[in-house]
Amino acid sequence: MTRYLILAIGLIMLISTACDRFEHSFSPQTEVDFEAQFFSPLQTAFTQITATDLSAIEDMYTEDYIHNGINKATRVAWIGSFLSEAGTIFEVVNTAAQSVDADNALVNWNLVISRGGEVLADSTFVGEAIRREGDKWRLKRQ
Repeated sequence: MTRYLILAIGLIMLISTACDRFEHSFSPQTEVDFEAQFFSPLQTAFTQITATDLSAIEDMYTEDYIHNGINKATRVAWIGSFLSEAGTIFEVVNTAAQSVDADNALVNWNLVISRGGEVLADSTFVGEAIRREGDKWRLKRQ
């Protein structure tokens, strides 16, 4: 019986003096308003582009962007292909975002492209990665 008591006391002492080697931060993660910080600037970029100037939308993508095998140049060219006629409307809808860490997140969104009330394209982008670069969020390589 004494042996078990000594063993129990030794075990309690060992557990109570054990060192936790990992840092812990129990403060809640800062919430990011992706609607204001990413989706609104994305919608603004779509309203600013013209057939001769796609720089606003190009700036929303990192140089190494790839999603589902499509790179930045191909994506921007596809977007630009709808600007051959006047009156094209780009609308970012059905948005959702999930933070991965303070500077990375995954977003889901739809891009509806229409002209004269006719929908030309309705594309869903699921699981696109974004990264914070300074004060701006940009679409990045998956």
